[in-house]
Amino acid sequence: MGVQGTFEDAEGWENLPEDKDEPLDMSVTVRFKEGVEPVEDQVWHVLAWQSGDDGYDRVTVAPVKDFHKAFFTIAPRQWSEPVEHDFRIASDGRTEKGVFRCKLMQLSDDAEEFKLYVSGVAGRTQFIAPAAAAANIDFSRQITANDIGLVASCTASSTRKLSASWWNFTVPGFGIPLNAS
Repeated sequence: MGVQGTFEDAEGWENLPEDKDEPLDMSVTVRFKEGVEPVEDQVWHVLAWQSGDDGYDRVTVAPVKDFHKAFFTIAPRQWSEPVEHDFRIASDGRTEKGVFRCKLMQLSDDAEEFKLYVSGVAGRTQFIAPAAAAANIDFSRQITANDIGLVASCTASSTRKLSASWWNFTVPGFGIPLNAS
């Protein structure tokens, strides 16, 4: 299973700094198919931009087209900090917190080659006993390893397209990158 998108001229972004030269973006529907409880699909926005005169060298990923509300901005070969985000459970509409990280594996100067890795999404409930012990974990600094709930991993690669494969990782806490085709 994969999703595809195409980088286009960026449109509709709020709070985008004026110094971002020729930004490109794509919107991707992210499907979380491998969780114990199905999670509703989400649309995430990927913005590729140039921090200097040497071509595209930064990617910003956001849940909405607002630069100030981005999950993160990273450079090639860089990991994001842990991202804590809300995920809606499909069966009853409740919201659960999940934590994930991303690594920009590749971004060519012309944004023709792009590869983004998304780690597994670690849930924050139903895996710690007693449940109150979760209050002692700083989820902004670390991802907890678990194989329940909100778990998905992805490698996105493209020639100006996003192609992702999602799976439930087999070693709890370790996302395993695969080459998507």
